[in-house]
Amino acid sequence: MRLLAILVLSVAALSFACSSSIDLEATPDVRIGEDIFEECGMIISEEVYSAAYRLSDGKQKAFDDIGDMVAHYRLHDDDVAAFWVHDFNSVEWIRAEDAFFVASHNLVTPMGHGIAAFVELAPAQVLAADIDGAVHRLNELFAQPIGELPRHEHDGTAESRHDNDADTASSTANEMDRG
Repeated sequence: MRLLAILVLSVAALSFACSSSIDLEATPDVRIGEDIFEECGMIISEEVYSAAYRLSDGKQKAFDDIGDMVAHYRLHDDDVAAFWVHDFNSVEWIRAEDAFFVASHNLVTPMGHGIAAFVELAPAQVLAADIDGAVHRLNELFAQPIGELPRHEHDGTAESRHDNDADTASSTANEMDRG
């Protein structure tokens, strides 16, 4: 009986030690051109527009477009510890909570959401003015109905295809079938 108690305590201590070694603040490990966005099976190919978030349990979810990260989080309500995006100018990982986002139908991104991230406000304002966009913070992107987020057709025509949050999942699945 004493041996069983020691074994149980040892396993509990080992589990605690392993779980406490997860660095929830670490930048994501996304291999551009290799990692696949799990929702649609497409390879994450453009570093500047890729995004990721780390869940509270340490797992990471990677996305090929910032708008996909926003939509995925909105639809799944994951327990997120940290959101990450790339700065449009330096392509360095930055915390999405600190970023300034430019959203425009005129910005072509991998999945057509038309969102770019910036570490500083001034360059975001310049791009927004140049491409008829708007500057947002992450909480504003999360608060917008998904249908109001920019959506750019792969054939080059800009339009919003999502009328409401419920349509997003089926529209995205249909796009992937065509893509």
